[in-house]
Amino acid sequence: MTANLLEVATRVEGARAEEQRELLIAAFETFKGPRDSYVPGRIRRWHPQWFAFEKMLNAEAFESAAMTLVPEGGSFQVSRGMDADRTGFANISVAGDDPAVEPKDFHAFAATPALALTAAALRALAARAGEAE
Repeated sequence: MTANLLEVATRVEGARAEEQRELLIAAFETFKGPRDSYVPGRIRRWHPQWFAFEKMLNAEAFESAAMTLVPEGGSFQVSRGMDADRTGFANISVAGDDPAVEPKDFHAFAATPALALTAAALRALAARAGEAE
């Protein structure tokens, strides 16, 4: 992986709506690994989740694609804002292992709801992976 989760989250938050597809692919590869790889003998292998993700992108179901990046056990809200430049907002709550501890929230504003959910998901995943903010 060439970028860490927080770097991609920052790129996503600053992106234009036209860049959704490209940045969702970048988020997928940063979190889940390369969509394809070559092995000795020139055999191409695809990530097992790539084709389902690509179908969502091809259908322009960007919010659905972004939902696949939400950490397991996380709950989320997505909304459209009124700001012309940042019309998407997302918040993800992720509970820890201790039920006595309040869930931690991760939020993001971006050009679209899908990009906002992607950025919030990447921030939640970064916290889980121990990346410093």
